[in-house]
Amino acid sequence: MVVKLFHCFFRSDKRLKSPPNIKSEVEESLKQTSDQLQCVLQNNYQLFNKIIEELI
Repeated sequence: MVVKLFHCFFRSDKRLKSPPNIKSEVEESLKQTSDQLQCVLQNNYQLFNKIIEELI
């Protein structure tokens, strides 16, 4: 996704052209990243709780 963005903004003609769907692409990518981070945080929380239970 980042490569796509760089491709859109740094073309050889140096003009800032963006396809009409770049906003939706960015929004979709951010949503996917957000979902992935939420999953990682949830897994870390569960792992942390297991470690605490083992220590107690």
